[in-house]
Amino acid sequence: MRFVPEDGKGETKDYDFTTLPVTRALQEGFARAFAARTGPAAGMRAASSAERAWSLLSSFAEYLSGLLRSPQSAADLSSVQVEGWLQQRSDRVGALKELGDLTRSLRKVPGISAEFAAKMTESHRRPKPKPTTTIYSRDEFRRILTAARFDVRRAAARIRAGRDLLGRWRSGELDPRCDVREWRRGSLLDYVDRHIDLPQVVGQAASGDEALAVAHRLRPDLALLDLQMPEPDGIEVARRLAAELPDCRCVIVTSHGRPGYLKSALAAGVRGFLPKTASSRTLTQVVRKVASGGRHVAPNSRPRRSAPATRR
Repeated sequence: MRFVPEDGKGETKDYDFTTLPVTRALQEGFARAFAARTGPAAGMRAASSAERAWSLLSSFAEYLSGLLRSPQSAADLSSVQVEGWLQQRSDRVGALKELGDLTRSLRKVPGISAEFAAKMTESHRRPKPKPTTTIYSRDEFRRILTAARFDVRRAAARIRAGRDLLGRWRSGELDPRCDVREWRRGSLLDYVDRHIDLPQVVGQAASGDEALAVAHRLRPDLALLDLQMPEPDGIEVARRLAAELPDCRCVIVTSHGRPGYLKSALAAGVRGFLPKTASSRTLTQVVRKVASGGRHVAPNSRPRRSAPATRR
């Protein structure tokens, strides 16, 4: 097939379609399509355009020859083959433009199916990006970003403090006789580190008032309360959380297993009640149970039933 530039630039060039690694029928079909695009009054006048059309048809023929079931005729051509060819060139700049040029040639191949011809006439332009809607002003976005950075830094500080405490606990530096609270935190951190399916700790408090403020700010799913925390105590905090944040379940730990405390805790809506002497394993099991909607009362916390009175 000979191409003669009509724009007066470039040289006449012959293209040998018998060198394409496809069947004779496809060689002839590609040659006819090339002739339909490069012939007189076909619209393709520059040598560079003809060279690009030839190069793309050659590349497509090379791809077809590598398929397990190579097409034998124009009727066997499909859009899946074109998509596979494009996939191999997806990392090239201008791949979609090359696809458009190739499809303009392929739809002129005699004998192609109507379905394939329709696919080759579809647009291959990238969809235009949808206009974005600005939700926040720049000042609002800056404030949000500042708050987020503060929260991230505070979370990082908590993580570092927790790692330091865990390291001290594992090395034996913490003495439960000197600081029971720190020792138990270290024990919990050790268990959580080994069984990481526990709910996330989002806040801590040293008093009842602080616990209520933290709960209202963070809206936790579960609150682990000390019965004897500074005013108000754990039962009162649980009662107020049940009224003000009903989705927050409460678990109370205590060193007093008197029946009166248990009765008051249950009346306040507490879902878990256990002694501080409970192991870390037991505590984490109770937290899981209550967090998933269950209840737990330590057996030794239940009120004892008095023996029935008998007459002699």
